[in-house]
Amino acid sequence: MADVSTEKIEEEVRENYTFFKKNLPELIKEHRDKFLIIRDKKVEDVCDTGEEAIVKAKEKFPDELYSIQQVSEREVDLGSISAYAVF
Repeated sequence: MADVSTEKIEEEVRENYTFFKKNLPELIKEHRDKFLIIRDKKVEDVCDTGEEAIVKAKEKFPDELYSIQQVSEREVDLGSISAYAVF
């Protein structure tokens, strides 16, 4: 893992979650029940499972500055540091 502070990771997660919630209606239309990898308030990848999203995100972003969100109308808490989410 790169030398990134927990605070920086948590800030990234918060900003990405704000982006996700703001764009949720459109994301539901396009990616319902999928798992999104979000970095810098941008969707970087769309995956079928949470496990697939974690593997791809860890490979692509070893600094752990990303979020994983499941696209759903119900709120799904994947944890504050999504790299450690369990599905």
